[in-house]
Amino acid sequence: MGIIAPGLNIWSTLAGSTSSYSYLSVTSMACPLVAGACGLLLSKQPLFSPNAIENCLKSSADDIYALNPAYTGLLGAGRLNVFDAIKCVSGSVFADFSADKTSICAGMVVTVTNMSVGSATGWNWSFAGANPSYSALKNPIISYPSTGRYAIRLIAFNANDADTIIKLNYIDVYMPMAAISGNATIVAGQSTNLKLNFTGNSPFSFNITVGTNTISQTNVYANPCFLPVSPLVNSIYSISGFADANCSGSFSGSALVNVTTLTSTFLGNNLENGFYSVISLYQK
Repeated sequence: MGIIAPGLNIWSTLAGSTSSYSYLSVTSMACPLVAGACGLLLSKQPLFSPNAIENCLKSSADDIYALNPAYTGLLGAGRLNVFDAIKCVSGSVFADFSADKTSICAGMVVTVTNMSVGSATGWNWSFAGANPSYSALKNPIISYPSTGRYAIRLIAFNANDADTIIKLNYIDVYMPMAAISGNATIVAGQSTNLKLNFTGNSPFSFNITVGTNTISQTNVYANPCFLPVSPLVNSIYSISGFADANCSGSFSGSALVNVTTLTSTFLGNNLENGFYSVISLYQK
């Protein structure tokens, strides 16, 4: 055994139809993965000899003997690792990048870091919806003025090679929102729950205005959030401020809580077994 590759429950195409797929296993799946890796290495370095390709695949394989003690000596050089294999091609470039934030509010700044493998000497960036929309810096800093989901494209290159990577919907620019509800009628002295629904990233914070008073909550992780209130008079609760973990957001809705009083009407005495008869009424 020279090298092993994944070969269990691989999602693959089927013959006989342009839309047939199924999970397949064993060497019918593992062998094409290794063959594809060989083709990728040759596309990067057409002058590679068969021995050079074999050495590259084996030297970059993952050692998984510790995870499979019952198969000691039977797994060859280890499990195929194409990402590491491509690194041994002299002069090749394998484009990649990451961002310090991928879910942001409009106007926030994002630092994009080049993670390309190989000997890249130049970088062409394309940032849909961002400012700037193009850059040749190795690690550019950008911002997004409008909400939406945006792609980033990087072309990393040197004198002999170039590689392109596109990450679709990579940056999510959003506006956090909060909505309040919970109309209710209660008896004076009782309580009811207001319901707040949020969009955005926790923790959340909000201010609720009722009359001339303000209820403030911070570090809220529950979504929805239920807030108990016990007004003594009819009251309208509305959000006057809201923010998620990143920025201030919009808010909407209100909750009307009507408060009733409990009165009792005395109808008579000693009607039965020495007990008084009382009828209780709710009166607004």
